[in-house]
Amino acid sequence: MPQRRRFRQRAALRPRGPRPTIGAAKGNARGGGGSVAGGGPDGADAAPGAGADVGAVAGVLVWTEASRFAAMRDFYAGTLGLTPRADRAGHADFEWGGLRLTIAVHDGVRGPSRDPLRVMVNFGVGDIEAVHARLRGAGVAFSRPPGREPWGGLVATFADPDGNTLQLLQLPPGR
Repeated sequence: MPQRRRFRQRAALRPRGPRPTIGAAKGNARGGGGSVAGGGPDGADAAPGAGADVGAVAGVLVWTEASRFAAMRDFYAGTLGLTPRADRAGHADFEWGGLRLTIAVHDGVRGPSRDPLRVMVNFGVGDIEAVHARLRGAGVAFSRPPGREPWGGLVATFADPDGNTLQLLQLPPGR
């Protein structure tokens, strides 16, 4: 059974549709990178230093257990206000700035996240104070209120119902 579970996890991580390829490196202000040949849906540049067969991040998958799925889906849709692309039993996909954010049930996940700092999802915002106030009004408890980072941006930290760490991120002007 564990082998089957691992296969399902790997299969879920495979991109759907044609796989983007990386073209020749083109220098940019961040020190390199290439463009997605034939373009992804938005023709975005690949991550700097990406390998020849790895394209830009296509999405994020958050696993949960069946009994926690409704709370997770409702948090991302209702509280955060993300737009569902698909919503069916045990699986919800959301629009997220050109990426797919998926909340799905996995039979190997039990309870809340045991290591909530392992992965942080950052949600870009234009006005961190306004979004922070809206989410607090919706009952979201922040472990860190909006604060300036040494690199100039603003960050505020909170968690989803499974305890996964999420952040609001406001980039400094010009970035």
